[in-house]
This record gives sequence, C-alpha cells and structure tokens, in this order.
Amino acid sequence: MSAAPENFIYNSASQTLTWELIPDADEYKIEYTLVDPENWADLYIGTRTICPFQYPQGQYFVRGSSRSEGTWSLPGKPHIINV
Repeated sequence: MSAAPENFIYNSASQTLTWELIPDADEYKIEYTLVDPENWADLYIGTRTICPFQYPQGQYFVRGSSRSEGTWSLPGKPHIINV
C-alpha cells in the first residue's frame, strides 16, 4: 500500500493544487471540504500530481489517498489551503 499524498501547495496564479510525488503510486485521489472535515467531496482522481483548484476565496481542507497495485491508502491528515 502506498503512502498518502502530503505537502499540498496552492498556486493562486494558475489556480492549481500540487502535492509530492509518491514513487509507487499508480493513482491519486484528492478530496476537499470548505468547513466540515467530516463531509469530503472528490476533487481529483488521476495519475498527475497537479489538479485545478478554482474555488472562491476562503479556507479549505484538502487530503489525499494514493493507489498502488489496486489498494488505496488511508486518507492522509487534512491540510489547510487558503484561496
């Protein structure tokens, strides 16, 4: 099983979110929530370490999982992103 993605960075100029590459990950699942850390929504599922993050100004929580050999990691700890 892979590790969960970490070190999320929001780029306001390109309105994108990036995270560190996990060498053995086949795919990433990134989730976000605006206020309620118990109510997560899918943001991105794919193979890249960048995704669009085009939301109104505010404070968001993001977290991620990675998949390796068919098994998803547990979601990582939430990170705060300020837009």
